[in-house]
Amino acid sequence: LDGPDGGGGGDDDDDVPVRAMRDAVEGEEEDTGEHFNEVGERIEPFNLRAERANDGFFDANGNFVWKKGNAEPDAWLASMDEAEEEAALGDMMARGQKAAMDEGSDDDEPAAPSEARKRELLAELAGYLEAGETVAGCVRRVGRGLKTDPASAETFEKLTGAADALVGAGRAGVYEETREALARAA
Repeated sequence: LDGPDGGGGGDDDDDVPVRAMRDAVEGEEEDTGEHFNEVGERIEPFNLRAERANDGFFDANGNFVWKKGNAEPDAWLASMDEAEEEAALGDMMARGQKAAMDEGSDDDEPAAPSEARKRELLAELAGYLEAGETVAGCVRRVGRGLKTDPASAETFEKLTGAADALVGAGRAGVYEETREALARAA
């Protein structure tokens, strides 16, 4: 058990008193006078006494604990109205859900193509392939052509789109299928 109270050591240990570390820190300088380096720049010695006195202290674990003072609250934070922010967030979420409902689906997954659409995609893919060529080979061939013929970009998009739709519909091995196998399945 990690925490000092036998708990898990989470952030809910606010009721456990924090003991200030009063011992000298290794490497801390005793002399607080001004020091200068060889080119005349002022050097501040390592000394945590000023920080301990003004801003807070180090606990027994070496963590710095800020003093809770009467500091002026942050103007931006003070201007935040939690109820108003939650209402705005709720309105935004409601608009998002309404838009999703208007699109006809409540999830991010596109609808699976029908059997007729799958046959159309298979026939479309078969039309791009040469005799004995696989879909992966056709993708490579058309992809290489993109460098020399920018007009083949549309063909590439249609080819990969049809193959991706078939993979999404459960035909995972479509990239290894040949033109003849696609034509038989269509």
